[in-house]
Amino acid sequence: MLVRFVRRAVWAALFFAAGAGAAAAQEAPVGSAARGGVGATPVIVRRPETADEARTYGTAGTSVLTLSSSAFVPNDSSTVWTFSTVSPGGQYIVSGHRFLCHAVLLPEGALVKKIELDGCDNTNSGNILLYFSSCPVGGPCTDIGSVGTDNTDVPGCGRFALTLPQAVTIDNFNNSYYVDVYTSGSDLATFFAVRLYYQLQISPAPATPTFGDVPTTNLYFRAIEALAASGITGGCGSGNFCPDQYVTRGELAKFLANALGLHWAP
Repeated sequence: MLVRFVRRAVWAALFFAAGAGAAAAQEAPVGSAARGGVGATPVIVRRPETADEARTYGTAGTSVLTLSSSAFVPNDSSTVWTFSTVSPGGQYIVSGHRFLCHAVLLPEGALVKKIELDGCDNTNSGNILLYFSSCPVGGPCTDIGSVGTDNTDVPGCGRFALTLPQAVTIDNFNNSYYVDVYTSGSDLATFFAVRLYYQLQISPAPATPTFGDVPTTNLYFRAIEALAASGITGGCGSGNFCPDQYVTRGELAKFLANALGLHWAP
């Protein structure tokens, strides 16, 4: 019965705010360098574990995309790579071009805020590096940020993270995204995974209202427009949304079924 007392406009805002909470703790930005070129040496930053980073929904919590090292491929035919037999293991490049690559597949509009390299550097004659890049249609690719270890220290194993100086909004229509990992120093410099930390976003509000009774000045205008653009709602008829009308159980069922794309084969 509680559902009947939630107005349609308020429900629209609550729908997109689901999972809202305190943002994940983030470390200070560190240096970045162009892939394969000379640049600032990335600084190692340890990241404390936080429960908020396990979220996979809502616009305030942080979601994590993990890319296992076993799924990386060479971006040059000369690359020879394998898994280390020296504890604790990990993947490394034996010879040839020293980069392994993985495509980044994230939802349209996702806001990438941090990248992380999970690996080991147990030698002062090698290092591991992570590069995050965007490639517009027709190229060329541009490095967004990088993080890792240098070839003089021996930091051991850990998660080496970079909070991007400027968060990146995923635009899959105009760009493709990749991460590249560089290793040197034989089987003492390896990596296990790459992680990208991101938040979901509500799409920007349009200049022209979809519904006659929800003007641009309405408190819930952006959320209601996002529901309409997503096909979750078509309004209440006659070109209106009826933002102050109560939501029935039947309407809620339609909202959720449309939002989740619920489908069962006959």
